[in-house]
Amino acid sequence: MVSTDNQHCKNHPERRALSSCHVCGQRFCRGCLVEGLEYYYCRNAQCLAHLPQSVESRSGGESARPSMSPEEASAVVKAGVTTPILGTLCILLGLFLGLHPPVAGESTSTAGMVRATAALLLLKGIGMLRKWHKAHLAIGTRGRDEHGRTPLMVACADGDADTAALLVRRGATIDDRDNWGNTALMIACATGQSNTAEILVAMGADVNSRNAQGATPLILACRAQSVASVKALLRAGARVTDEDHGGNTAFKLAISSGNRKIVRLLRPYVAEPQTGMR
Repeated sequence: MVSTDNQHCKNHPERRALSSCHVCGQRFCRGCLVEGLEYYYCRNAQCLAHLPQSVESRSGGESARPSMSPEEASAVVKAGVTTPILGTLCILLGLFLGLHPPVAGESTSTAGMVRATAALLLLKGIGMLRKWHKAHLAIGTRGRDEHGRTPLMVACADGDADTAALLVRRGATIDDRDNWGNTALMIACATGQSNTAEILVAMGADVNSRNAQGATPLILACRAQSVASVKALLRAGARVTDEDHGGNTAFKLAISSGNRKIVRLLRPYVAEPQTGMR
């Protein structure tokens, strides 16, 4: 259960808190937060220094963008075998119509329409197969957006556990990092996607990796107050005493959030904790 104080903004006690700052961990209202690519940052100068510059300055250089975005690749892979099957059927039907001899008495206009339909089917089928091929190329390191996110990271941010598992089975590197050092597991933990986090842990994701701010998956899960993610990480051997660059540990964040369930989970791993909480 979250304490009443944690429900309100640190700067404006009369206002309800929207979220926690990704750096200091304090909770603030919307007016006190700046929205980053994946997290919120408070307007303290030290915290804003961690705000990715690309939030405000997205260049229009299309040449740097991959041929297929991670979002598109994730959606195509999620469709399973539907795309290649439909693409193959379009090609076969197009070949059949294109190579089939004209029917006796068929008018010139009708024959032209049949040939045009055959050509469209061929182009459609080839386009679908090429899209499928690009999606599977994008599963690897080549399929990143301007923020360094892979299709696996996109699926994790969306909480799409089935697609995330499918991407890993199809060859996605589970511990790839984005431009800020976040892995797919970190993104799942930070966004409270516990089902996805549990699947990634079961599939061998590194539970003690650190991002550019020194945060571990466990620290991010505690910041998001995701009890299920914390349980999965602890079972997999996540270190409780690791600190991020701001000096925060998972246990400190659990105490400051007032989440008693997480405090009880972490207490056995901390030497002589003085929490005042039961």
